[in-house]
Amino acid sequence: MKTQGKHYHPLQIGVHWLTLLLLIAVYALIELRDIYPKGSAGHELMKTWHFMLGMAVLAVVLVRLPLRLALQAPPSRRRRRPGRSSWRTPCTGRSTAF
Repeated sequence: MKTQGKHYHPLQIGVHWLTLLLLIAVYALIELRDIYPKGSAGHELMKTWHFMLGMAVLAVVLVRLPLRLALQAPPSRRRRRPGRSSWRTPCTGRSTAF
């Protein structure tokens, strides 16, 4: 099952946004745990939810990787020159400083 066209498959987009929402929740829970005193039930509950949502992130990633392999990505919109690496700028040998 390969992606056709110029866009990601809707399933890939949905899993992407689910990952983002889970990561925001995990981060918020661990940052906001200090609103409860250390050792209180609320503090421990927030730590527990942080752990459970972190495990959910792991599960989503384990689904996301094979999904990415199965559906592929759409072609890049950037034009690349044949024979040149996209990560480096060609050196002209001239100095532009001063």
